[in-house]
Order: sequence, then C-alpha cells, then structure tokens
Amino acid sequence: MVLALASFLIWFAALLVLPVCYNYIVECFIHTPVEASVALNSYRIAFGLMSVFIITQWQMAVGVGWMWGMGAFFVLAVDVLMVLVIFKGHAVRKLTVHISEKIAATEDGERIIGEKEDGAP
Repeated sequence: MVLALASFLIWFAALLVLPVCYNYIVECFIHTPVEASVALNSYRIAFGLMSVFIITQWQMAVGVGWMWGMGAFFVLAVDVLMVLVIFKGHAVRKLTVHISEKIAATEDGERIIGEKEDGAP
C-alpha cells in the first residue's frame, strides 16, 4: 500500500510540474518558442526511454523501498525549485541579461489592448 501511494505521489507531482516548466521555458524564449519546445520534448523522450534502464539498476543497488523513497525526495526537491521559480521568476529573468542579451528579450510591461499614449483609443 505504501509503495502504491509513493508511486501515485511521484507520478502526480511529475505530471503537475511538467506543464508549468514547459510553459515557463517556452515563454522565456519569445523569439524561438518552437525550438525551445522541440528541445524540451526531445529531453523528455530521451529521459523517459533511459529511465527504464536506470530504474532497474537503481532498484537492484538499493532496493525497492529506498528507490521510491529517494525518488519521492527528488520530486519534492524539484517541486520546491518550481515554487521558487513561480514566485521569483521575474527576478530570474532579470538575471538572464548577464548570460545573453538575445535570450533576455521579454514582453514584461507591454500593453496589448489599451489607449495610445496621446489618449486616442
């Protein structure tokens, strides 16, 4: 029963976090969203295929209980990082300027609908 609950929590947390991560990363690269999405999906497929081989050896090395327990803590750590990104993402984006001006492009503060500067609609 505990193993089933741990499995459920790990998969639920992973499925909960993935769309948030994907959306945030694609929105960060406003000039190349398709390329960012392709890269993320390639990583997801590669890691998904590799995980079968990694988990089998991991289980043989530490046992089922430790494998799922460690996996739960890893997911918890990633969830904490995602909460930080959700609440402090704007500050992280401001730091991107130090890495590259090209990828630091942002739409923050732009108005899509509204009055023009001179007051005309």
